[in-house]
Amino acid sequence: MAIFTAIAAGIASVLSVVGITGAAAGIATNLLIGTGLSVIGSLIRGKPKFTTPTPETQAVINEAIGERRRGYGRAKLGGQRAFWDSGDGILWQIVMHHHGEIARFEQAWIGDQAVSIGSDKFVTTDPYPGYVQIEHHRGTEGQAASALMMSGWPGVWTAKHRLRGIAYSAIWMWGPKAEKYTAIFPEGPLTPFRVTARLSPVYDPRTGLTVWNDNVALCIRDYLLSPDGYRLTADRLDEDSFIAFANICDQLVQTVGGVETRYRCWGTYGLQDSPKDVLARMRACGDVDIYQTAEGKIGIRGGAWSGPTVTIIDRDILGYSLEEGAGRFAAFNELRVIYTEEAQDFQPTEAESWVDEADQAIRGKIVDEFTVDMVPSAGQASRLAKIYAAKANPRWRGRIRTNLVGMNARYERTIRVQIAELDLDETFLVLSHGFAADLSSCEMEISSIGAEAYEPTEGAGTPPPPVQDTKPNTTLPVPTGLTPVVEVREITVSTIAAVIVATVDAPTRTNLVLGAQFRLQPDGPWQAMAIADDEAVSGVVADGATYDVRARWITAKGVAGDWCTAVPIVISTA
Repeated sequence: MAIFTAIAAGIASVLSVVGITGAAAGIATNLLIGTGLSVIGSLIRGKPKFTTPTPETQAVINEAIGERRRGYGRAKLGGQRAFWDSGDGILWQIVMHHHGEIARFEQAWIGDQAVSIGSDKFVTTDPYPGYVQIEHHRGTEGQAASALMMSGWPGVWTAKHRLRGIAYSAIWMWGPKAEKYTAIFPEGPLTPFRVTARLSPVYDPRTGLTVWNDNVALCIRDYLLSPDGYRLTADRLDEDSFIAFANICDQLVQTVGGVETRYRCWGTYGLQDSPKDVLARMRACGDVDIYQTAEGKIGIRGGAWSGPTVTIIDRDILGYSLEEGAGRFAAFNELRVIYTEEAQDFQPTEAESWVDEADQAIRGKIVDEFTVDMVPSAGQASRLAKIYAAKANPRWRGRIRTNLVGMNARYERTIRVQIAELDLDETFLVLSHGFAADLSSCEMEISSIGAEAYEPTEGAGTPPPPVQDTKPNTTLPVPTGLTPVVEVREITVSTIAAVIVATVDAPTRTNLVLGAQFRLQPDGPWQAMAIADDEAVSGVVADGATYDVRARWITAKGVAGDWCTAVPIVISTA
């Protein structure tokens, strides 16, 4: 029975606008309302929650009402079957890969094998020619229904079955003969079908174009405006800050073996995932701060060193509570870095760890994990890990209370603080900023940071070697040394007749059995030969006639290899 998946319009509920309160509310309260890092779960205050394991993204499933997924950058996707039925030896299926339009299908995969598709939609890669036909649909709002499905299921799949806004593939799989079936489709009708694709197009305010781009700033901008994200309107955004940060993300940086753009975002999310969690995963791709500007708009920044423009000195400081860490704040001295690697089949992959060898010599090894599952390169992951480690292990951190000069720091990411008593003159991140109830003073939570945190480490970010092909070799050898001879044997107690006896060289594999056939030339029907004691024996043959003999290897599961044919043999009993 066909399985039709309901294409519901389930949109994840939207939380409050990026968790930011208005500027007026900030002035009226003594709560510490954030500037630079009072953002949805800053990296320095906690790790993002990862809700999309890669195996789940690549799975192909049957569900009446299943999860819908959307994403940015590039990904390898399975999906949810919207149709799955067979008839006349053909299995038809629809696999929905992505909620919303995608920019381009790059590669189709049957099982773990990349395949090419011809202009007639037939797969041209062995062993699938003649057995699989594929039709892609990018999920545009104006897309037509699948021509393959309408031709195979007229009246069931109609022109109204357009799946608008769903990127999907229609697949036909013709059943081969039983002896070839498991060689071509070792997983049978559940053989998974996946695609590698460039996902959601995004708008670039620098060009005015909506095209594919994996720039972190542009992907976050799209998610803030998306009906599946925060549903903001463009006038809520500080567009200049998004343009400035997009330019930072596009900067070319040296990495092992070449260059890459500084900050990219690859990955998917479920529409039921918390927008706060999704945004935290995206922010982790670029050391991103989402903040409220003086005009009350939502801005973006981070990812690169930005020296302070505001300095707080002794005469402005009414009190402070600062502690010098010198390594004592660090919860770890070794950071395992996990990212997503295309060369490892888009799987979570461990990059080179960040290690503080000096601290390990004193305190021993203390390991933590830094997972950035939407980061697509070892170099980017290593740069971000270095920034994360620097923020987690500041030289100084604590609070300062200032006069109203501290208002100048309200919208700053970093400030310079000078305290003669502590012989202190350093740059600090502003983690939070607030006012006293009577508006007489400002209070800030701060943590020291230096430019060196943003300087790439030479040699860091070496990617692991590409994953080895572990696909089993299902190709069977062709028999060698096929030699037919004529023998006169006792067929019954009273009958002696001529037969053909054929032998071959021993196979290179132990799980193979011999299969052989013979026929009368020129076009007699092929007849099976009996197999006994590593030889094939025909039925009775006619003296003076000419016969063809052929042989092949067969596995225990009935998968048969290619035939080899011997030189025709003339029967002579003289």
